Amino acid sequence: MFCKLPAAPWMASMVALACTHCLSQSVKPVTSTTFNVQDFGAKPDGVEDAQSAVEAAMQAARDWTNSGSNKSAVIYFPRGTYALTQYHHLYAIDIQDLHDVTFEGEDCRDAHGMHCVKLIGAPWRLAETATNPDQNSFFNIHRSQRIAVRNFYLDKQRPYFTQGTVLSVDGPRQTMDIRFDAGYADFTDPVIDRLYKAIYVFTKPESGTFAHEESACTGGRATTPRDSACHNFHILNHTQVDQGTWRVTLDMEPPKEFDQKTFFMWRNVGWRPAFFVEASGDITIENIFYTGGGGSGAHIQANDGDVTVRKFVIDVPPGSGRLFAATSGFNGSRNRGNVTLDQIKLNRTDDDGFHFNEGNYFPALDQSDDNKKVRVTLCYDNDFRPGDKIAAWDWRSKHVIGQATVVSSQVAVDSQAKAYPRTCDVHLDRPLPPLADMRTYDNSKLGRLKDTNARIANLSVHSFLTVTESHLTSMRARCGIIQVSALITHNVCDNVVLAGVLIGPEFSWGEGYAVDGVKVVDNVFNNISGTSIYIADIEDSNESPDFAALTSRVPPGRNDNQDNHHILIKGNTFTDLGRYPRGIMGIRGLAISVENAQDVTITGNHFGPVPTHQRSAPMPIAISPTTTQNVVAQKAK
Repeated sequence: MFCKLPAAPWMASMVALACTHCLSQSVKPVTSTTFNVQDFGAKPDGVEDAQSAVEAAMQAARDWTNSGSNKSAVIYFPRGTYALTQYHHLYAIDIQDLHDVTFEGEDCRDAHGMHCVKLIGAPWRLAETATNPDQNSFFNIHRSQRIAVRNFYLDKQRPYFTQGTVLSVDGPRQTMDIRFDAGYADFTDPVIDRLYKAIYVFTKPESGTFAHEESACTGGRATTPRDSACHNFHILNHTQVDQGTWRVTLDMEPPKEFDQKTFFMWRNVGWRPAFFVEASGDITIENIFYTGGGGSGAHIQANDGDVTVRKFVIDVPPGSGRLFAATSGFNGSRNRGNVTLDQIKLNRTDDDGFHFNEGNYFPALDQSDDNKKVRVTLCYDNDFRPGDKIAAWDWRSKHVIGQATVVSSQVAVDSQAKAYPRTCDVHLDRPLPPLADMRTYDNSKLGRLKDTNARIANLSVHSFLTVTESHLTSMRARCGIIQVSALITHNVCDNVVLAGVLIGPEFSWGEGYAVDGVKVVDNVFNNISGTSIYIADIEDSNESPDFAALTSRVPPGRNDNQDNHHILIKGNTFTDLGRYPRGIMGIRGLAISVENAQDVTITGNHFGPVPTHQRSAPMPIAISPTTTQNVVAQKAK
């Protein structure tokens, strides 16, 4: 260990003292050993299931790291394909209460440049009474510390969607003849037959994403003809014409342009992510390629320590002809450590590239007589900890009306409470105001929390998100939703249907205290249909306001709450905005929109020429004069 003393004498003496202490301590070397999954019976043939062998190797690693201090282990996968297809877990590799273990594939590439260690997930299954198909995740990391996963190609054994080509169109009869691609399920599969009713046709294959065509629709379930420009169609019935060819009857007349176009069918429910990381810390996931039409890349929630995801690619395999890679990128909530997404690449996903929120709001159901105990719901066993600062929240005025400190909490499962079976009793050091004083509103827009219960906020839940050097392209939704403090820098957001980046505590079916401290710096936004950087809150703003209403005085339904604080938008480049007229969140072709915010600085951004296609916004920046405070913006033409 070498110590460099600073120039300042007062600081040098402090550092010298610390260095003397460090050098006086004996540092024990870390002892590591490697467990090869093939030594435990894993076959790299992609046929024989390797799950039991991996579990045996994991148990050996657990025994080793628990046998003494300063021990670590590597679970090593030599090149090959390993099938992980059993359903006795929700996760193919279930990492529970483990520490100091690395799951590592051999660092090699095949002729296509892909990782040469491939894990094949379980195919979907559908129980007789199920409404959604079921499918495993690859890795579950729970209550674990210092875990790394690297150098894997993750693929579902059967993609969680199906695709093919439209062979012919009969508009007056509202029918199409379609053929499913080889290797993809058709209507003989019970999952497709029972659950997959919407068909998405790529009339603009150059867009790379289906929603440039379909998102103006109302769900694909109309019984009368609608605007023929709306291309999300609902399948009413189907019959087999010959081997591989099916005739489908639709709920409206299909346009002639569907002829000879590709399509895919899927169901946006019941997905499990490739990685589930919870209640853990010092987690690293790197050098991953993930595909197969499954759930998001990783769900990261309620972690105490840092989580780093690096060089994680979600895309269709090269040369595969697949139309769809996965549902989304990376999401999480209730984290107390830092989350870093570094050198991420996403292509052909349905939902957001990243979506992180504090997740620190809980419906309050009841109080004790002395108001020093409150029962909340939608909670888990580590959401309330001794010493946490709790706030009673008046939602209508957006103000804290009382605070207390957690003394203890217990999780209870109330079988009588059908709406909220999981609750937490939180004991406080002082009484909170009565729940009746915590005014709420009808938040039916928010989807997940359709109630008017009071809200308790845990102010000790706070995380910081960094997204850097990443490329997110061809997504139906947004590059990202930011509901935490964040640094978004040196990324490319390209060919996105809705908005580029949303900043706001209530966006997308969530609730939040406020978004404080966000920097969006030196990014490129290209071909964004809606608003590229959209700062607002969903309760007080229409998702698609017109430019005049946004920049005028007090549109109906607005108020003056500033839910977003200390935001810097600097050095970003905006080009080719508003190319597609559908799927917009915000204003078509608008670069930056600011509502419900204070202390915002917009400077040094670069705006490309106005595209030849129509734009709804006459200027690149729009700032609401009545819902913002202290916004300093560059002049833009």
